[in-house]
Amino acid sequence: MPSLEGFQQQFGISSTAGAHSTRNFVSLVYIGDAAGAALSFFINDTIGRLWSFRLYTAIWIIGQLVATFSPGPSALYVSRIISGLGIGSLSVTGSVSIVELAPPEIRGLLAAWYTVCMTLSLMLATFCVYGVQLHIAASRLQYQVVMFSPCVFMLLWILASFSLCESPRWLVLSNRSEEAANTLVRLRRLPLDHDRVQEELRSIEESIQLETAAHDPNDKSPSNIVSLAKETFTVPSNLRRVQQALILYAFPQFSGGNSITNYFIPILKIIGLTGDSSRNLFLNGMYTMTKFFFGLAASFFFIDALGRRNTLFFGITLQLISDIYLAAYIKVQNDASPSEAAGEAALASIFIHSFGYTIGEVKKQVQMRTGI
Repeated sequence: MPSLEGFQQQFGISSTAGAHSTRNFVSLVYIGDAAGAALSFFINDTIGRLWSFRLYTAIWIIGQLVATFSPGPSALYVSRIISGLGIGSLSVTGSVSIVELAPPEIRGLLAAWYTVCMTLSLMLATFCVYGVQLHIAASRLQYQVVMFSPCVFMLLWILASFSLCESPRWLVLSNRSEEAANTLVRLRRLPLDHDRVQEELRSIEESIQLETAAHDPNDKSPSNIVSLAKETFTVPSNLRRVQQALILYAFPQFSGGNSITNYFIPILKIIGLTGDSSRNLFLNGMYTMTKFFFGLAASFFFIDALGRRNTLFFGITLQLISDIYLAAYIKVQNDASPSEAAGEAALASIFIHSFGYTIGEVKKQVQMRTGI
């Protein structure tokens, strides 16, 4: 977005000016993201997965509309926090819904496709910006088209959600077992008396009984939350799961994968490969496209061929090599004039880094959704 001339003229924020110009625009969304993910703990079990999805999507749309019609940077920054609230909450609801709706035998694949779909959306958004840059003159309309278009798409998703199934697990949790049974019949396309439907329903009920025996999932009082936290961090088996979850989420962030995605064009400037806005956006689009196809490859090949642990280590190794080369190249560039071939290799290393990051991200999603 900060690469569009109309956006630069309106808000004085430009990706080609360096990361210092775009840092607030990029980082503020993560404040809302974290807050939204935390607040979803109090909402998801109260109103259900579908109404949570509709609420969070509406919040995101509001943030986008505020950004679309923002008169200046202050309103734009507020809109980023609002949009982040929706993004963080939706990321939790989407993950939970996959676990609760998908059959066990394809749960891992659907978890992998959670990442694939995110990279597909990122690719489409980037090329949308590229198309607008080519075909709409620099003006407010230029960036408003980019900001407003997804709102229409997401509004259609809200309407479509009324034809979707609620989570059977949440229905049982809400003492609506008959609806849960009917939902499983609809999801699995099997009769109610089928062994699979009965077994799955029984498994859900037993799981919830075990949980409610220790804690009431619907009780969000401070004392119950403290009790849950104590059990999470003091029971060795639970603590180990928390540690693994934190490691799986921390690795992708420490690797710099999101930083490269968010600051791709400023990074091009650092390594001396920046050009005009159209070229920068095209390279950015190609970068997101490679992440999409790497996600496809990981979901269909790498995890099954290498195993989950080896896939993670393979991705980490690729990112490590790429980071080392980029650091060495930037050092040499500051001290001397590296060859053109070295610069092209630096660009290639960014794409190799995306390969390592994406397959690691797919592995993380599969591991988190199918059990640690």
